[in-house]
Amino acid sequence: MYTPQAMQNQYKLADERARTFRDTRRGDCRTGTEQYSTQLKLDGLKLVEFLVKQLRNVPKNMHRNPSMRHDKRYRILSSRILNKIKYT
Repeated sequence: MYTPQAMQNQYKLADERARTFRDTRRGDCRTGTEQYSTQLKLDGLKLVEFLVKQLRNVPKNMHRNPSMRHDKRYRILSSRILNKIKYT
């Protein structure tokens, strides 16, 4: 039976484990929470790169199509995003 106090103790234990976590196989001495956040950042970059690739794949003459007139702006936007990724 879990009481609120016992639950809090469990969370504290988990927090300590996350803080003291060391990945010895890769010689990684960051804490578990740091590793998680960097992984999220990497996933975000991968997602942005994928979206930019999708945008770049749109044919050049697509802006002649009335329903895709906004495509030129997308292409400009995608190059800006790529540049930000490169220089950050």
